[in-house]
Amino acid sequence: MFRFLLLIWLTACASVTPSSSAILPPQMVQITPNYPVVRSGKVLPAKSSVSFSAQFLAQQKNAFGDNSSDEYNRMLRYELGKINFHEPLTSFGSVSETFSSTPDPSKIEFGQSAVTDLFGDSGKSATTEMVDVAGKEVKRGKTLSQDVADLQSGAMHPDDLPIHVFQYVDLDGVAHWVTENNRHLTVLRMAKKNPTKILLLKKSDLAKKQGDNSLLSVLNRLKALPNCKPSSEMFIRIAGVNDIGEPRKSWDWDAPFGFVVR
Repeated sequence: MFRFLLLIWLTACASVTPSSSAILPPQMVQITPNYPVVRSGKVLPAKSSVSFSAQFLAQQKNAFGDNSSDEYNRMLRYELGKINFHEPLTSFGSVSETFSSTPDPSKIEFGQSAVTDLFGDSGKSATTEMVDVAGKEVKRGKTLSQDVADLQSGAMHPDDLPIHVFQYVDLDGVAHWVTENNRHLTVLRMAKKNPTKILLLKKSDLAKKQGDNSLLSVLNRLKALPNCKPSSEMFIRIAGVNDIGEPRKSWDWDAPFGFVVR
């Protein structure tokens, strides 16, 4: 009986002894960045002392180097991109209802800070996997790089990636032609192709839309961009750890950036 109880005790002790494969907390470092940082949904001003994942910082330096001006642009987009902005229309410039010109395909700009490296339900290829997002099963299609390869090989034509464009006049009075569907333009830029099928969207067209592509939602994407203005570059989110060391899939808003497209 004693041996039996001893065996049970030893088994219990073994079950609580940390193993070499135990998950360790992420290594954090304290830094004072020159960009605002978002923690728990709150924006901490630049020059605040904040803890960052050492692994995240190393990955970002490896991917982008350590140029301070580039870092400010990238990390501003990364941090503010975590916020689901709901600013009123009065916070923005204007969207045109009529057009006196047409966009130069090579100068159409992006209207958000970053995109995932995957297409979603609208991807033309078969679904590669199903994931749970907010309790719903969501399809994840082929990668952006697969479409790039198809464009470069001739398996796809730029017409297969139509660009929906609206004209935005920012608060400084500068007019921009901005894409509504950022991943299509991202793929074309990656493949060094210009859009060949462009649909112009009037303000009233956007006003009729609901959800993520509504007029207000499209404008609120600009809040995560430097100076709240459209951009000629797009950052691509990849799977990895976020700025506090948590693992993320590329479609998560706080997934790390892997590269930039210009």
